[in-house]
Amino acid sequence: MRAGRGWMAGLAGLFFVVAAAAQMPPEPVTKGDYGNGKDFRLTPIVAKDSAGKPITDIPAFELGYRDVDGLWFEQGPPTPFTDVLPKAMRARVMLVFDGGWSLVPRGWKMAYAMFTGDSTLAVGYEAPGGRRAGWMNDGMVVCAGCAEGYAAPYFPRTMRDLRNDSGDDWEKPRPQHRPLHLTRPDGCTVVFDYRMPHSPPAREWMNYIGLQYGVLLSFAIAMPASDKDLRDLIFANHTSDPQTCVVRQDRVRG
Repeated sequence: MRAGRGWMAGLAGLFFVVAAAAQMPPEPVTKGDYGNGKDFRLTPIVAKDSAGKPITDIPAFELGYRDVDGLWFEQGPPTPFTDVLPKAMRARVMLVFDGGWSLVPRGWKMAYAMFTGDSTLAVGYEAPGGRRAGWMNDGMVVCAGCAEGYAAPYFPRTMRDLRNDSGDDWEKPRPQHRPLHLTRPDGCTVVFDYRMPHSPPAREWMNYIGLQYGVLLSFAIAMPASDKDLRDLIFANHTSDPQTCVVRQDRVRG
């Protein structure tokens, strides 16, 4: 999730995804809708490059969703798409504008967009063959307690703060998915791989700088090993703009 997007104050992350997956919306009523058309929608648009020329070889959509008042919200007008994509990959992606341009595997369907009363939103996509064939989740946890609890298993400082704040009610949070391999690009970011039933291998990115300074950004994608090049391209697109790391979350100082 790119930190500079204008609508990010209304995003929630993967903390909410499990509940959403259990209540998937119906298939789209009209071809190309990629959503159920009731609470969220992808509207076909034409993306333009930095010179203002229409991009004709990559389908583009604008994401819309209903807010808590039942009104449609769309973050427009679209800005130019300026990323440089390998020629061989252009036929394998589509563009989604959500305040900034996101890459999504071409032909994937929007599975859900959950918007709640505390201004949180999680967005998910699935491969045409369902979650067994591939999926991705994008979002930001705005709820402070949710962010702290979800991040704690991966950030020692947050685990310590949560323990100190909980007092006698302390219950150590467990990771939703146990990492097979974890790296730390910086002190406020983790990237890890994991497996879950009925899914290709998954990779998740988490960017957290603590309750005092910001929120929790998260992105996860699962694709077969044969699509690793596409997965890596989309993963890089969604994780290229992390929050500035003002507090080291990867270690605890006495």
